[in-house]
Formats: sequence, structure tokens, C-alpha cells
Amino acid sequence: MKKVFIIYGIYVLIVSISILVIVIVITLLNDLATKETRKTYFVSVQKNLDYIRKYPYARHFQIESLRKNLERGGLSLTDIGTSKKELEELFIEGCKLRAQRYIRWIREKPSQYPTWIKRLRERLKEGDLSLDDIGTSEEELRSLAPKPKLDLKRMAQTPCFLQQGVFYFHSMCNCDSQNAFCAGVE
Repeated sequence: MKKVFIIYGIYVLIVSISILVIVIVITLLNDLATKETRKTYFVSVQKNLDYIRKYPYARHFQIESLRKNLERGGLSLTDIGTSKKELEELFIEGCKLRAQRYIRWIREKPSQYPTWIKRLRERLKEGDLSLDDIGTSEEELRSLAPKPKLDLKRMAQTPCFLQQGVFYFHSMCNCDSQNAFCAGVE
């Protein structure tokens, strides 16, 4: 009976050692994979940071990408040589530059006003900026807004316009003019 216990004890010891070796190997492989993954993310995040510093117009999207890659790689801002303050400053500067670009485009091509004014206001809000910060004002924006084109002849034919009396007198003057503005009225 003692021999059976000894053999059983040796068997349990061998199985335990085998399991321990397997756990250690898996842990080492995971650590190695984690270090490689961390290294990969470090390189990616460093490229993102260099891009953000170099190209201010792309900062908004790049900063989001940088934050995601930092999280995925288990990295901190100090690991890549930056700080939250620097990223905030770069973000605000990017918002300002993009807002200035939109106001320049509005000035150059007012026909695109609705598209650019929306984006301009979004960048101002994101960067907590004012119109003064980008060298413009509400008055200028109003002056750049497209003016509605009025088709007076078509408006003269609408009942509510007639009821307001704007062109109502034309129908009462007994002239043959086809013009919306009556030439025969004194």
C-alpha cells in the first residue's frame, strides 16, 4: 500500500510541476506579447504626436487617435514626452487655425456660407474661442451672409403679399401694365 501512495504522490508531483511550468511559460509569453504590443503602440503614439505638432489642421482627429492608442497600449502622456496641457494647447491652436481657415473661405467664397459658418462655429465652440480670437465679429459674419434674392413679380402674385397691400393697388389702378410695379399709379 505504501508503494501505491508513493507512486501516486510522485504522479501528483509531476503533474503539479508540469502545470506550473505551463503557467510560467504562458505568463512569460503574455508578458513578451504585452511588451511587443506596448512597443508597437509607443511607436504609433509617437508618430501621432509628431504629426500633431507638425500639422495643426489635422490635430482634432489625431489627438483622438493618440488618446485611443495611449489607452490601448497602456501608455501615459509622460511615456511619450508630452503633457495634458500641451495637448490642450495644441488642440485649441488647431481649432483656432481651422476656424481662421473657415472665415477666410467664407470671405473668398460667400456662396458656401452655410457650410463654412456651421463648421466655423463648431471649431469655436470646441476650442472655447470667440470671434475676436480669430479676427472677426458677428457684424462681419452678418455682412458676409448671402442676401435672399427676391422675385418681386412672383411675390406680387402670392395672396398673402396682396393682402398686405404691397401690390394690392396695382389691381385697382385699371392700367394694362404687366409689370408688378404699376406705372399708372400716381
